[in-house]
Amino acid sequence: MATLPGHLQALLPEPSELRLERVERTSNLILIVVKAARQSAACPNCRVPSHRIHSRYERTLRDLPWHGATVRLRLVARRFYCRSPDCDRKIFTERLAGVVRRHGRSTERFRQTLALIGYGLGGEAGARLAERMGIESSGDTILRTLKEGEPDSDTRTVLVLGVDDWAWRKAQRYGTILVDLERLRPVDLLADRSATSLERWLHDHPGVEVIARDRSNCYAEAATNAAPEAIQVADRFHLLSNLTTAAERVLEQIPMAPPVDEPAPVIPPQPNSAPPVQSRASQLSRQRRQRRVERYNEVMRRYKEGHSQKPSAACSESSERLSGAFCDPASSPNVANRSGTRARSNSFASTSSSAGNRAATMPLSSGAKSAIGATTAAAAWLRDGVKLSRSGNKILSPRCSPAAVAACGVIPTPDRMSARPQARADIAL
Repeated sequence: MATLPGHLQALLPEPSELRLERVERTSNLILIVVKAARQSAACPNCRVPSHRIHSRYERTLRDLPWHGATVRLRLVARRFYCRSPDCDRKIFTERLAGVVRRHGRSTERFRQTLALIGYGLGGEAGARLAERMGIESSGDTILRTLKEGEPDSDTRTVLVLGVDDWAWRKAQRYGTILVDLERLRPVDLLADRSATSLERWLHDHPGVEVIARDRSNCYAEAATNAAPEAIQVADRFHLLSNLTTAAERVLEQIPMAPPVDEPAPVIPPQPNSAPPVQSRASQLSRQRRQRRVERYNEVMRRYKEGHSQKPSAACSESSERLSGAFCDPASSPNVANRSGTRARSNSFASTSSSAGNRAATMPLSSGAKSAIGATTAAAAWLRDGVKLSRSGNKILSPRCSPAAVAACGVIPTPDRMSARPQARADIAL
């Protein structure tokens, strides 16, 4: 519990209505405990004052922050017995009109601050500003505060009146709205947009000093006849709208100059600029590619000298499969292969070489002796597009030469050029 300096009383809402009891401070909250300063309260029905206290209860109210710190007001409220025997209300709660509304959960000055923020910025934008000011609120709360307005019991004379039209149905039927610009709340709605209805309302509510209206002749006529002493001004919306329209008309009369094509500025290269720094991954990738190029050149050199693939693989410390792949020029490291796999022709080339070697040592069946020429025609198969299907049948493309067809003993079909060979050599492609 903190010490109660005398100047804290002046920081309370309506210091004459409240009495400070204590102040409690936590890490992110200031709690102020107060109670009503008066000894009696008047019944809201019969207005008879009463001193007989029925009970007490506490109300927690939100208040304006102190230097960014959240403030809560704990009000110790009282219930009284009504002393009038003719009053229907037997028990009532004391009213503190300048501090909090009936059933309110925030002080009156807190609600007025939210209303001003809402009038200036609206809901969500106002909530963001309130958060920066230390006020805990949301966009919906700000809009709801605007809709509540002032209490209905406020019957002060309207001094600054705003007049504008509103649509029952757009472009067909319009009415008139009257707004108190000092309290920022609607006052009345008129059923039509005519000088007679506005003039009648001004006669029934005298005392208007300023009338803010649009440029309509009917509103000007009614204000001149019913309130000649009032000052007629143009409201901000219509003033800015007319100014924008006039500026657009002036700008439309100014001829536009043809566009000038200007060459793009040439940025000279900087000779002393440092080369870009490569990442660790880029350096490792370049080293792996360099080793692959060197291995490829060594394999190709031995292949051109007439060495077989196995000695080349042993000298280059590579596998037979890798050495066979390097023997194809399409598998050079300098050939771009974006799919990440070897080209289909590479598999055909390596297959033809191994198939020919195996066919030379493999015994032939009796039915395949007439097709011994298939071994020598293996290269023609690969060149002309011979493939193997999943079922083992040879599929010849239309580009196959007649020699390859005759050597394989395949009868081409008209549609897909596929058939089972009549005499099949035991050659594994």
